[in-house]
Amino acid sequence: TICDNQVPFIWNGKTCLTTGTYSVNLKTTAGCDSIATLVLTVSSKLSSITNKTICSDQLPFSWNSINYTLAGTYNVTLKSIAGCDSIVTLILTINTTPSIPALSSNSPLCSGKTLLLTATSAYAVSYKWFTPNGQQLTIQNPSINNVSIANAGTYSVTATTNGCTSGVATTYVSVILTPIVNAGPDLQLYEGDSGMLKAVATGTNLSYKWTPNLYFISPDNVKNPWVYGVKEMAYSLTVTQNGQCPATDIVVVKVLSRLRPIDIPNVFSPNNDGKNDVWVIKDLAPYPESKVEVFTRSGQNVFSALNGYKRPWDGTKGKPMPVGTYYYIVSTSPQSKVFTGWVAILR
Repeated sequence: TICDNQVPFIWNGKTCLTTGTYSVNLKTTAGCDSIATLVLTVSSKLSSITNKTICSDQLPFSWNSINYTLAGTYNVTLKSIAGCDSIVTLILTINTTPSIPALSSNSPLCSGKTLLLTATSAYAVSYKWFTPNGQQLTIQNPSINNVSIANAGTYSVTATTNGCTSGVATTYVSVILTPIVNAGPDLQLYEGDSGMLKAVATGTNLSYKWTPNLYFISPDNVKNPWVYGVKEMAYSLTVTQNGQCPATDIVVVKVLSRLRPIDIPNVFSPNNDGKNDVWVIKDLAPYPESKVEVFTRSGQNVFSALNGYKRPWDGTKGKPMPVGTYYYIVSTSPQSKVFTGWVAILR
C-alpha cells in the first residue's frame, strides 16, 4: 500500500500507476523462469468538512485536540491508517449567547392589583418566564392581573437568540393581602340620637380611618365608632394592613327629624357666686349645629349662638342685663323645628 503522492511506483522495472495486481517474469539464478506478483493499493488523500455552530458560552471549542475561540475555517493535516496525509476542515460558526436578563417588578404589591414584570438582556430575541405556580410566559414584559397570595414567590426568566440561551435570572415577588372591609349596614337615627357604625373587616394588624370626621362620639380610628344623628352623612371607612393595601367601603347615616323634648331651664342667676351663673342647656350638647337666640320683651336681640351652643349665655350683652324675663328661640339644626319660651335672670 502506497500513498497517491508516491505514484508512479516502480517495481522490478515495471511502472505502476494505480491500484491493481501486477506480474513480471523473472529468471532465477539457476536460469529458471519465476513469476512475481504485486498486489498494489494506492491510498488517496482523505479530506472531510465539519460544519459546527456553537454558542459563545461554549468557548473554547475543542476539535482534534485544538482549542478554538474565534469563528472561521480551520484545516488540519492528519495521518491515515495507511500513513497517508489527510486534510480535515472545520467551519466554525459562533452565535452570541444573550446576557443574563436584568429583572424588575412592582413588588411588593397588594392582592387584587396587577403584577408587572420586566426583563432586559443584550442580544435577546425571545424570553421565557417561569412562575411559582408552574406557568410559562413567553413575552418579554408580562403582566398578571388580579394577583393573590398564590402568585407570590420566585419568578425566573431566560433570554434566547439563534438557539443560544442565557443563564437564569430570578426575582422574588411579595403579595400583601388586601383587607376585606364592609362598613356595615346603613344606620337610621332620630335627630340628636347616637348609634354605632357596625363595620366588619378581615385581615391582620388592621388600622381604621373614618372620613369625614364629623359628629363622632368615638375616635375616628376605631372599627365601630359611635356617631350623633345630626344630618344625613355618608361615611367612608378605609382599612389598611400594616399601613398598606387600603380597602374602602361606605355607610350612610340617615337622620330623621323629630321634635324631641329638650330641657331648657327658665331661670339662672349670673351673680358670680359659682351657682347657676350661666344659662346651661345640657340637652343641646349632641347638636353641633344648634342655634340659640335671646330677646328682650321689645324684641331686641341680646344673645346669639348660631353654630352650636358652645358657650352658655352669662346674662350679659357687653354689660350685665337687668333682672327680668327674656324670650328665646332654640333650634337643634337648621332643618329642625324650633323651641320658644322664656328665661328669667335673677340676682
